[in-house]
Amino acid sequence: MKNQQPEIKGLIFVLRGHFNPIIFSPVWFASEKLIRKEEAEKAETQI
Repeated sequence: MKNQQPEIKGLIFVLRGHFNPIIFSPVWFASEKLIRKEEAEKAETQI
């Protein structure tokens, strides 16, 4: 039996509180190495 990795189909981040949503963009998360660059490029954001 092969070592199977679970497949991630999607992620959702929910942020609450007072913050500037422009700062917390997929590009920022990628620059802080919290997500991969490829993920940031494919991200769809809603504000």
